[in-house]
Amino acid sequence: MNNKNVCILEDVVYRAVDDFNRTLSDDLKIKKAPDSLLIGTESHLDSTQLVAFFISVEEMLADVVGEDVELITEEAMARKNSPFNTIDGLVKYVEEVFEQELLKRLSA
Repeated sequence: MNNKNVCILEDVVYRAVDDFNRTLSDDLKIKKAPDSLLIGTESHLDSTQLVAFFISVEEMLADVVGEDVELITEEAMARKNSPFNTIDGLVKYVEEVFEQELLKRLSA
């Protein structure tokens, strides 16, 4: 995936953070930084908020690419190292999902 596309996907994730943060009180807001924790004891989000955030990311990605995007899959949830631990992990996972989808389309 080229750098321009990576920047676009990263921008979408950070816009989703901005959008989602508007719904949260100041003490729960997601820090806009690559190492910001989304999961775990240091995260401020409960499981319902976390799922809502991921849905928000999926919806924003769908708006950009023009089709549905599914991030929360059995495969992702079964990984030893969750791609959802940090903002950076989420961005890298989004890039991976799009690369896999592109490869599927090219081989079809």
